[in-house]
Amino acid sequence: MWERWWTNLAVAVVALVATSVALPACSNPTDEGPAVYAGVASGLVMAVLVEGDAFVAYTCGDESVLDSNTAWFRGTLTDAHEISVTDHPTSRLEMQVRDADISGQLETLGGTQTPVLARTDESEAGIFLAEEGDCRTALVAITTSAGIRTQGAHFCAETGPFFQVTPIRPVATLGDGVDVSFTDDTGPREVRLQRVAAR
Repeated sequence: MWERWWTNLAVAVVALVATSVALPACSNPTDEGPAVYAGVASGLVMAVLVEGDAFVAYTCGDESVLDSNTAWFRGTLTDAHEISVTDHPTSRLEMQVRDADISGQLETLGGTQTPVLARTDESEAGIFLAEEGDCRTALVAITTSAGIRTQGAHFCAETGPFFQVTPIRPVATLGDGVDVSFTDDTGPREVRLQRVAAR
């Protein structure tokens, strides 16, 4: 069973994924919430929340690589302001955290290495999450020039299987939550997701 770490998180206003905006320094979070970084890489979208020395990172694979590129990470930054996750069952994440961006590499179980870059984002984008028992339903929302892009998955183990998540209504504005649907082994489901903070 996963550690219910998010019960120690404040479910608060977060903003997340895009490739070009500016946000306050990641090492100096304010009452407005954590620093939010977001980006698009080959075969995945990514969002990272940093508040103090705590971080949450979520990568969500494209449909064809959903199982291999979807992973949930959380932990504490190193003294050198780095994200270093080496004990995840399917992936390894190494990233350098700076005020304007986070860059590094995601390595999947098969040895595929994907360079990743996430920039700060003050827009409506974010990480959204719901949990039920041992299961998570998580969504990344990314702001792009064409509007808000969403990508997410439902999973009950860090190794999968993963089921693609779709917003129930077109996403023009997000606020603090979003309703999504997916079909898992039990049939069609609908779930309300809430924004996640790093703390």
